Amino acid sequence: MQAFRHRIGHYADLPDAVWQRLEATPHRIREYPRLHSLVREGQRLTDVHILQRGMAIRKRIVEDGRRQIVNFVLPGDVFDLQALIETEADHGVEAITPCETRLIDRHDFMQAAVSHADFISALWWAAIQEEALLREHLVLLGQRRAIERVAHLLIELRRRLLLSGECRDDDIVSLPITRSQIADTLGLSSVHVSRTISELKRMKLVRTNRAVEILDPECLAAISGFDQAHLHLGAEPLPQQWLLRVAE
Repeated sequence: MQAFRHRIGHYADLPDAVWQRLEATPHRIREYPRLHSLVREGQRLTDVHILQRGMAIRKRIVEDGRRQIVNFVLPGDVFDLQALIETEADHGVEAITPCETRLIDRHDFMQAAVSHADFISALWWAAIQEEALLREHLVLLGQRRAIERVAHLLIELRRRLLLSGECRDDDIVSLPITRSQIADTLGLSSVHVSRTISELKRMKLVRTNRAVEILDPECLAAISGFDQAHLHLGAEPLPQQWLLRVAE
Protein backbone atom coordinates (compact mmCIF):
# COMPACT_ATOMS: atom_id res chain seq x y z
CA MET A 1 0.00 0.00 0.00
CA GLN A 2 3.01 2.32 0.29
CA ALA A 3 2.90 3.50 -3.34
CA PHE A 4 -0.87 4.08 -3.09
CA ARG A 5 -0.40 6.03 0.12
CA HIS A 6 2.39 8.10 -1.42
CA ARG A 7 0.30 8.98 -4.47
CA ILE A 8 -2.89 9.78 -2.54
CA GLY A 9 -0.79 11.91 -0.19
CA HIS A 10 -0.38 14.47 -2.99
CA TYR A 11 -4.10 15.23 -2.72
CA ALA A 12 -4.90 14.76 0.97
CA ASP A 13 -3.01 14.47 4.25
CA LEU A 14 -4.80 11.49 5.74
CA PRO A 15 -4.26 10.44 9.37
CA ASP A 16 -2.73 7.07 10.16
CA ALA A 17 -6.11 5.83 11.41
CA VAL A 18 -7.54 6.03 7.88
CA TRP A 19 -4.67 4.00 6.43
CA GLN A 20 -4.92 1.47 9.24
CA ARG A 21 -8.58 1.01 8.38
CA LEU A 22 -7.74 0.54 4.71
CA GLU A 23 -4.99 -1.96 5.57
CA ALA A 24 -7.48 -3.89 7.72
CA THR A 25 -10.17 -3.92 5.02
CA PRO A 26 -10.73 -7.47 3.74
CA HIS A 27 -8.71 -8.01 0.58
CA ARG A 28 -6.92 -10.53 -1.59
CA ILE A 29 -3.34 -10.28 -2.85
CA ARG A 30 -2.70 -11.63 -6.32
CA GLU A 31 0.51 -11.98 -8.28
CA TYR A 32 0.58 -12.05 -12.07
CA PRO A 33 3.39 -13.02 -14.45
CA ARG A 34 4.39 -10.81 -17.34
CA LEU A 35 1.84 -10.70 -20.21
CA HIS A 36 -0.95 -12.07 -17.99
CA SER A 37 -4.36 -10.36 -18.02
CA LEU A 38 -5.28 -8.60 -14.78
CA VAL A 39 -8.63 -7.54 -16.20
CA ARG A 40 -10.21 -8.86 -19.39
CA GLU A 41 -12.32 -6.73 -21.69
CA GLY A 42 -15.97 -7.54 -20.97
CA GLN A 43 -15.20 -8.90 -17.49
CA ARG A 44 -17.79 -8.12 -14.82
CA LEU A 45 -16.04 -5.90 -12.29
CA THR A 46 -16.83 -6.36 -8.61
CA ASP A 47 -13.42 -5.55 -7.08
CA VAL A 48 -11.30 -2.43 -6.90
CA HIS A 49 -7.67 -3.21 -7.83
CA ILE A 50 -4.66 -1.40 -6.38
CA LEU A 51 -1.38 -2.06 -8.17
CA GLN A 52 1.26 -2.61 -5.49
CA ARG A 53 4.19 -3.74 -7.63
CA GLY A 54 5.06 -3.85 -11.32
CA MET A 55 3.71 -2.12 -14.42
CA ALA A 56 0.70 -2.84 -16.60
CA ILE A 57 -1.10 -1.40 -19.62
CA ARG A 58 -4.71 -0.56 -20.34
CA LYS A 59 -5.47 -1.73 -23.87
CA ARG A 60 -8.14 -2.11 -26.52
CA ILE A 61 -7.93 -4.67 -29.31
CA VAL A 62 -9.62 -3.81 -32.62
CA GLU A 63 -11.30 -6.29 -34.94
CA ASP A 64 -8.19 -7.27 -36.90
CA GLY A 65 -6.12 -7.84 -33.76
CA ARG A 66 -4.26 -4.54 -33.67
CA ARG A 67 -3.65 -3.11 -30.21
CA GLN A 68 -4.07 0.40 -28.86
CA ILE A 69 -2.47 1.04 -25.48
CA VAL A 70 -4.62 3.64 -23.75
CA ASN A 71 -2.21 4.31 -20.87
CA PHE A 72 0.11 2.68 -18.35
CA VAL A 73 -0.79 1.48 -14.86
CA LEU A 74 1.93 2.16 -12.29
CA PRO A 75 2.38 1.26 -8.60
CA GLY A 76 -0.13 3.16 -6.48
CA ASP A 77 -2.73 3.35 -9.26
CA VAL A 78 -6.30 2.19 -8.61
CA PHE A 79 -8.16 0.33 -11.35
CA ASP A 80 -10.91 0.35 -11.99
CA LEU A 81 -13.17 2.64 -10.03
CA GLN A 82 -15.90 1.73 -12.51
CA ALA A 83 -16.15 -1.42 -10.37
CA LEU A 84 -18.03 0.76 -7.89
CA ILE A 85 -21.02 0.63 -10.20
CA GLU A 86 -20.50 -3.09 -10.97
CA THR A 87 -20.25 -2.89 -14.74
CA GLU A 88 -18.31 -4.69 -17.46
CA ALA A 89 -14.75 -3.63 -18.26
CA ASP A 90 -14.59 -1.69 -21.53
CA HIS A 91 -10.86 -2.42 -21.88
CA GLY A 92 -8.25 -4.95 -20.76
CA VAL A 93 -5.39 -4.56 -18.30
CA GLU A 94 -2.26 -6.61 -18.99
CA ALA A 95 0.94 -6.98 -16.98
CA ILE A 96 4.09 -5.94 -18.86
CA THR A 97 6.24 -6.91 -15.85
CA PRO A 98 5.47 -9.27 -12.97
CA CYS A 99 2.73 -7.53 -10.98
CA GLU A 100 1.15 -7.70 -7.54
CA THR A 101 -2.31 -6.29 -6.89
CA ARG A 102 -4.55 -5.84 -3.87
CA LEU A 103 -8.20 -6.65 -4.66
CA ILE A 104 -10.88 -5.14 -2.44
CA ASP A 105 -14.59 -5.86 -2.80
CA ARG A 106 -16.33 -2.70 -4.02
CA HIS A 107 -18.67 -2.57 -1.00
CA ASP A 108 -15.79 -2.93 1.47
CA PHE A 109 -13.81 -0.29 -0.42
CA MET A 110 -16.69 2.19 -0.30
CA GLN A 111 -17.25 1.60 3.42
CA ALA A 112 -13.59 2.36 4.08
CA ALA A 113 -13.62 5.39 1.75
CA VAL A 114 -16.64 7.14 3.26
CA SER A 115 -15.08 6.94 6.72
CA HIS A 116 -13.01 10.02 5.86
CA ALA A 117 -14.09 12.84 3.54
CA ASP A 118 -10.51 13.73 2.56
CA PHE A 119 -10.01 10.21 1.21
CA ILE A 120 -12.99 10.68 -1.12
CA SER A 121 -11.48 14.00 -2.22
CA ALA A 122 -8.13 12.36 -2.94
CA LEU A 123 -9.76 9.60 -5.00
CA TRP A 124 -11.71 12.21 -6.91
CA TRP A 125 -8.57 14.14 -7.78
CA ALA A 126 -6.82 10.91 -8.79
CA ALA A 127 -9.70 10.20 -11.20
CA ILE A 128 -9.48 13.74 -12.56
CA GLN A 129 -5.76 13.25 -13.10
CA GLU A 130 -6.35 10.07 -15.09
CA GLU A 131 -8.91 11.85 -17.27
CA ALA A 132 -6.41 14.66 -17.84
CA LEU A 133 -3.77 12.10 -18.88
CA LEU A 134 -6.16 10.82 -21.55
CA ARG A 135 -6.73 14.37 -22.85
CA GLU A 136 -2.98 14.90 -23.01
CA HIS A 137 -2.67 11.63 -24.89
CA LEU A 138 -5.13 12.88 -27.53
CA VAL A 139 -2.97 15.98 -28.04
CA LEU A 140 0.10 13.75 -28.41
CA LEU A 141 -1.56 11.64 -31.09
CA GLY A 142 -3.07 14.54 -32.99
CA GLN A 143 -0.53 17.34 -32.87
CA ARG A 144 2.99 16.29 -31.86
CA ARG A 145 5.87 14.97 -33.96
CA ALA A 146 7.31 11.50 -33.29
CA ILE A 147 10.27 12.70 -31.21
CA GLU A 148 7.92 14.90 -29.14
CA ARG A 149 5.53 11.98 -28.57
CA VAL A 150 8.25 9.59 -27.41
CA ALA A 151 9.99 12.17 -25.20
CA HIS A 152 6.66 13.19 -23.65
CA LEU A 153 5.69 9.60 -22.86
CA LEU A 154 9.04 8.88 -21.21
CA ILE A 155 9.03 12.02 -19.08
CA GLU A 156 5.40 11.55 -18.07
CA LEU A 157 6.03 7.97 -16.91
CA ARG A 158 9.06 9.19 -14.96
CA ARG A 159 7.00 11.93 -13.32
CA ARG A 160 4.27 9.48 -12.33
CA LEU A 161 6.83 7.12 -10.77
CA LEU A 162 8.09 10.06 -8.72
CA LEU A 163 4.53 10.68 -7.51
CA SER A 164 4.20 7.09 -6.31
CA GLY A 165 7.55 7.19 -4.52
CA GLU A 166 9.05 4.54 -6.80
CA CYS A 167 12.08 6.70 -7.56
CA ARG A 168 13.79 9.94 -6.54
CA ASP A 169 14.27 13.02 -8.66
CA ASP A 170 18.03 12.46 -8.92
CA ASP A 171 17.68 8.79 -9.95
CA ILE A 172 18.33 7.48 -13.46
CA VAL A 173 14.86 6.09 -14.06
CA SER A 174 14.64 2.79 -15.94
CA LEU A 175 11.37 2.11 -17.78
CA PRO A 176 10.70 -1.56 -18.64
CA ILE A 177 8.82 -0.77 -21.85
CA THR A 178 9.46 -2.05 -25.34
CA ARG A 179 9.52 -0.26 -28.68
CA SER A 180 6.38 -2.18 -29.64
CA GLN A 181 4.55 -0.91 -26.54
CA ILE A 182 5.69 2.65 -27.23
CA ALA A 183 4.48 2.30 -30.83
CA ASP A 184 1.07 0.98 -29.79
CA THR A 185 0.70 3.83 -27.30
CA LEU A 186 1.70 6.65 -29.62
CA GLY A 187 0.22 5.56 -32.95
CA LEU A 188 3.64 5.03 -34.55
CA SER A 189 5.27 2.06 -36.25
CA SER A 190 7.92 0.08 -34.36
CA VAL A 191 10.45 1.12 -37.04
CA HIS A 192 9.63 4.80 -36.49
CA VAL A 193 9.97 4.36 -32.72
CA SER A 194 13.34 2.61 -33.16
CA ARG A 195 14.63 5.50 -35.25
CA THR A 196 13.36 8.01 -32.70
CA ILE A 197 14.94 6.15 -29.77
CA SER A 198 18.21 5.98 -31.72
CA GLU A 199 18.05 9.75 -32.21
CA LEU A 200 17.48 10.30 -28.48
CA LYS A 201 20.44 8.00 -27.76
CA ARG A 202 22.66 9.99 -30.11
CA MET A 203 21.63 13.11 -28.18
CA LYS A 204 22.64 11.27 -24.97
CA LEU A 205 19.17 11.75 -23.47
CA VAL A 206 18.42 8.03 -23.03
CA ARG A 207 20.18 4.70 -23.19
CA THR A 208 18.72 1.27 -23.77
CA ASN A 209 19.41 -2.29 -22.74
CA ARG A 210 16.39 -4.31 -21.66
CA ALA A 211 14.70 -1.06 -20.64
CA VAL A 212 14.78 2.63 -21.55
CA GLU A 213 16.86 4.66 -19.10
CA ILE A 214 16.23 8.40 -18.88
CA LEU A 215 19.51 10.30 -18.60
CA ASP A 216 18.42 13.91 -19.12
CA PRO A 217 14.80 14.52 -18.03
CA GLU A 218 15.08 18.32 -18.33
CA CYS A 219 16.06 18.14 -21.99
CA LEU A 220 13.37 15.53 -22.74
CA ALA A 221 10.78 17.79 -21.10
CA ALA A 222 11.96 20.73 -23.23
CA ILE A 223 11.84 18.70 -26.46
CA SER A 224 8.34 17.40 -25.77
CA GLY A 225 6.84 20.61 -24.38
CA PHE A 226 5.97 18.67 -21.23
CA ASP A 227 3.94 20.69 -18.73
CA GLN A 228 2.92 18.87 -15.55
CA ALA A 229 -0.12 21.15 -15.12
CA HIS A 230 -2.32 18.34 -16.43
CA LEU A 231 -1.31 16.24 -13.38
CA HIS A 232 -3.16 18.74 -11.14
CA LEU A 233 -0.59 18.53 -8.34
CA GLY A 234 -1.59 21.89 -6.90
CA ALA A 235 -5.24 20.93 -6.59
CA GLU A 236 -7.10 22.03 -3.48
CA PRO A 237 -9.07 19.35 -1.59
CA LEU A 238 -12.82 19.47 -2.13
CA PRO A 239 -14.78 21.15 0.71
CA GLN A 240 -15.29 18.82 3.68
CA GLN A 241 -18.91 19.85 4.14
CA TRP A 242 -19.77 19.06 0.54
CA LEU A 243 -17.96 15.70 0.64
CA LEU A 244 -19.70 14.62 3.83
CA ARG A 245 -23.05 15.38 2.22
CA VAL A 246 -22.11 13.23 -0.80
CA ALA A 247 -20.94 10.39 1.47
CA GLU A 248 -24.30 10.36 3.23
